[in-house]
Amino acid sequence: MKKLDHIKKILIVSPSRNIRRLSKNFFEKKRREQFYIISWTGSIEYFKDINFKPDAWSFEDPKTWARYTDFDTLSFVDNNVDLLILDQYKDNLKLFKKNHRVSPKYVYSYTGRKVHISEVPVSFFYFYVFKNVFKKENSKLIYVEDVNTLEVQTCYDNIKNDWKEDLILYVRKNKLPVDKLSCFILPMVFNYFNNLELVECLEFWDWSSTRVNEDSKDGYSHYSYCANIMLPEIIRIMNKYEVEIKWVNECTR
Repeated sequence: MKKLDHIKKILIVSPSRNIRRLSKNFFEKKRREQFYIISWTGSIEYFKDINFKPDAWSFEDPKTWARYTDFDTLSFVDNNVDLLILDQYKDNLKLFKKNHRVSPKYVYSYTGRKVHISEVPVSFFYFYVFKNVFKKENSKLIYVEDVNTLEVQTCYDNIKNDWKEDLILYVRKNKLPVDKLSCFILPMVFNYFNNLELVECLEFWDWSSTRVNEDSKDGYSHYSYCANIMLPEIIRIMNKYEVEIKWVNECTR
């Protein structure tokens, strides 16, 4: 995507409650450092609270779109924020249903939660409020269970699952929890941005943290199994394309 070719550094912001420890100044500094800032799903709520517009917003579950595209969010975006998604929602969610093997009555969200089809928006009319909409259909679907965690790949020219060559979506066979960073976000980012040098993942993989607007004390440790399977995939891609990926949290900032 040529409009993204000038971008070399990306900051992906998770919806973790921990991002509330960060001030607007933190994100302004990242922008001065020429990071392209991507808000993942619910983190857009915190950006609204601190009145900082990220460069892009991204989501995967159709129900996320319904939850966060209220009037306040759409007004906040107001043609100043890009949208980064997979193109799988047209024709009444036809490709999304195919990717996730949904039933006629229910959609299984990316996290494995069953949602009645009546709860899922089929119209994405409000895409017009975004500055740019970057979307492509995934060209490859891979089950996480088929990822070889023991493979030691030294010949990166022949890497099996190449995120640059294919827009890959990883799913689970049994509707089990899927780590969105490794299975969706990073493969999409590598495919859309051609000249990356650094990707910083802010407050991802802190399994004890809840969502930014949740009061629950329970974290998301049930996603760690999937993340551990996917880690060798991330390392292989990092090494082949010489892109540094950093996990940024309170200890590393």
